[in-house]
Amino acid sequence: MSTSVMRAATMPDDVEAGDAPLGDLMKHRGIGQKAARIFAYLSYSAALVAVLGAGYWAATYSTLSPIFSSLAASVVFFGGCGVVLHVIGSADLPDLRIDRKR
Repeated sequence: MSTSVMRAATMPDDVEAGDAPLGDLMKHRGIGQKAARIFAYLSYSAALVAVLGAGYWAATYSTLSPIFSSLAASVVFFGGCGVVLHVIGSADLPDLRIDRKR
């Protein structure tokens, strides 16, 4: 099912596609999400350094070394952490605080 069909099925006819009915409840990114995004970029950088280190070690010595294996595992670990933190940092979370003004 395409997104336009899903959007048409779930939204009333008088609401535009860009105007979400719960738009007032959506919160801008807080400090936790900003920190998650920063740590995602740091994890991506660490994965890049590990890739470069693994490539250097493979070219200079051998891929049979435990050091090469640990660098390859570091690439997977930091890459996975970066993806998870990036998703957490870019999620559009609703503001669930109770409005005391009403």
